[in-house]
Amino acid sequence: MASWLCGSILLIAFATTFSDDFESDLSPQWQVVSGSPKRAADPDSPDRLVLELGSSSKLMLRLDPPMRDFVIEARVRFAEDRKWVEAPFLLRSDETGNQAIQVYLEQKSDRIIAMRYQDGVHHLAAALCPARLEIGPWYRVKVAAVGDRIGAWVDGKLALGFRDDSPRAGCVGLRVGDARTYYDDVCVRPPNEQERATLGRIQFPGRPRAEMIESVYSFPDGSQVVLRCPDVVEPLTPFDVLMEEKGHTQPAEYLLIVEQQSIPLTPGKPLRLTLSGREGDRTFRLMRNARPVGTARVRVQAATFFEAGPFTALFDKLQHRVSRDRHPWRRKGRVFHANPTWFRDHVHEMKAYKFWEHDLSSFVDELIELQHPEGFYYEIIGPADHDHQTFVSEKHRLIEKDQNLCWIRLEMEADVEYLMVEAVYALWKATGDLRALRKRLPSLDRALEYDFTHPTRWDSKHGALKRTFSIDTWDFTYGISDQNRKIEPGMPMGIMHGDNSGLYAACRQLAEMYRAVGESAKADEWDRKAADLRERINKLCWNGRFYTHQILLQPVDTGASEEEILSLSNTYDINRDLPTHDMAVKIIDEYQARRKRHADTHFAEWYAIDPPYPQFGPYPAGRYINGGIAGFVAGELAKAALNHGREAYGADILLRVAKRVARDGYIGFLYDAKGKDMGGGPQGWSAAAVISALIEGLAGIRDDSTLFHRATISPRFLAAGIDKARVCARYGPSGAYVTLAYEHAPADKTIRLRLAGVSEHAAVRLLLPEGALHADVVEPKGVSSKIETVEASRYVCLPFPRPLSTGVADVLVRYGD
Repeated sequence: MASWLCGSILLIAFATTFSDDFESDLSPQWQVVSGSPKRAADPDSPDRLVLELGSSSKLMLRLDPPMRDFVIEARVRFAEDRKWVEAPFLLRSDETGNQAIQVYLEQKSDRIIAMRYQDGVHHLAAALCPARLEIGPWYRVKVAAVGDRIGAWVDGKLALGFRDDSPRAGCVGLRVGDARTYYDDVCVRPPNEQERATLGRIQFPGRPRAEMIESVYSFPDGSQVVLRCPDVVEPLTPFDVLMEEKGHTQPAEYLLIVEQQSIPLTPGKPLRLTLSGREGDRTFRLMRNARPVGTARVRVQAATFFEAGPFTALFDKLQHRVSRDRHPWRRKGRVFHANPTWFRDHVHEMKAYKFWEHDLSSFVDELIELQHPEGFYYEIIGPADHDHQTFVSEKHRLIEKDQNLCWIRLEMEADVEYLMVEAVYALWKATGDLRALRKRLPSLDRALEYDFTHPTRWDSKHGALKRTFSIDTWDFTYGISDQNRKIEPGMPMGIMHGDNSGLYAACRQLAEMYRAVGESAKADEWDRKAADLRERINKLCWNGRFYTHQILLQPVDTGASEEEILSLSNTYDINRDLPTHDMAVKIIDEYQARRKRHADTHFAEWYAIDPPYPQFGPYPAGRYINGGIAGFVAGELAKAALNHGREAYGADILLRVAKRVARDGYIGFLYDAKGKDMGGGPQGWSAAAVISALIEGLAGIRDDSTLFHRATISPRFLAAGIDKARVCARYGPSGAYVTLAYEHAPADKTIRLRLAGVSEHAAVRLLLPEGALHADVVEPKGVSSKIETVEASRYVCLPFPRPLSTGVADVLVRYGD
């Protein structure tokens, strides 16, 4: 974007509302500080006049008094095609516009963007506009700011929402960096109630921040009651409601009716409340001497966060990393989001962003619409000239020149179809949308049938999914140019355990989804296929310690033994439930054994493969996927360990990741043996795997149905030496959530767990300290519990007797030797 720190400036002082249609002269109302902005004829209506801003121009409205909360709106029109074509608004600015928030339309990329200019340039937010931006048409743009919440609309459609971390009163203005832009019908005014409410309902990135609302109720005798409460609150987070009297001479009794509970209120004394249940508005009713006085509204809003010792900063950095991989695309008038642009990465990163992003389905549904008649899916999206289209045959690419899009399937990849099932399963869990699920199921059925029947995918002799001989799930073939991603006669083929664990999990997920829509016969069929596949793969690929890397279908002399290669998908196998628990523990212990064995040469044991091949394609031993140390393996291995009785080891992995991220500021995709970042793929894949380990492993929040209707909470913070933690897991598309507050008091030998959420059925599994042999449930009273042993670990397990949706749950356990 072109620099805009110089140019013409106009200043005007006015009260709290301003409007200008530019039909009158600029003077004497406008004071020109520099430059010469001018009125010009509207190209569509020459008898009308509009404001024309040329290159590097800027004009300001100096508000008197300055405004923090306001709406600025105008019609804008791009007048010419140049390098930069923009229509910016300046908000909360100093009088020069040098320190301001800028919200602008960027025509070249069809985006609306928010930046802050203060001690440098800081990106705040960006999104594709609802429709393509063209040179010539008029667009209606509105920006509303209330407290730290800012929203922007284009032609009446909300296009962008973001937060201002330091809201302040100031000026507003307009500017242009390069190409000429027209403005008309500029208006600045206070926000109305509907705009305030809309901003209040937007799910902004990050945790909600409250604005204090004051409601004043007047009585015939001239007295008043003032009720103060926040406009938005987090579940499980205490907040205060304060009521004060003005002018009262007679004592009165006050009650606040909160969700059918009557709570006494004392004037001047804060009432502390904590809420649970669904997101949305709660209405509080104020009673005085048993007579209604009025109501106040508080919105309950959850957000995913993780506060637990060193993992607090880690989680924030990882979430930011995954969010940066989000890319909007437009096809046939629809906007969809890929995270990032390979579907494989998109699904692996969904393990994290399902907990905050609104849109989980658009990329999935585009790929389902484009499903090939044979049953396979494309996996890569890019511009029409994307280089990978040359790596595949014509059948495995689709070029839409009119959309400037290219869709590519690397034929040798065997994971795309089962990853599509995983994606649909995840978004079903996060939305509970059975109608959408029914529409997607036939496509998933065709995709898995393709895996089970197509000769390039299925090895009928062994009854297993096959691929060309690659490193685990990677995308180039041994002895073949890495620019050839086809399956051709004579190429070496093999059965890779990770493909088959993915297919096994997909069969089970498909069965569960069919059962949810009432198709039990289909569900039973896919369950049988899953059970049969699991039995075959565990016989074929299990070598007694872990899964053999590749079961080669023809001899290949690589200089390495496939039976000794521990490859990355072993960790995924565990989390897909392919091995039994005993087998899973053996895999985890193999990683620990190799960590000791390589302690002098490798900074971590999160190998892509170990030992590496002497050479695989262009990569010698230890380079890239041929022996690199993978951040995503760290996450998957940690989650596996935490869920299989190796909690201390899983926590140790996460602590080592936290130290590395604190040192480097990010998590890498692949490292060399000494810990140097080798790049090679999306860091968000690694970040998402660790986020999943934190939420579903360390915090132990598990959705046993959809929308957390049934949930199991198994906090394991003790394994990381953490005695206090607060965590919330919230599905972005639906707002379904579970949040917990955990506190371990070693001196008292107690563990307290407080829960809020939407669950109708919640089960608690509390990890006990090492050496604790028994535990008594102090709260809730009268609940039966049991001790469950997983390897050497002990959990005290109990069902919570009432739904979390009805109020905050409190569990207190006292343990002993």
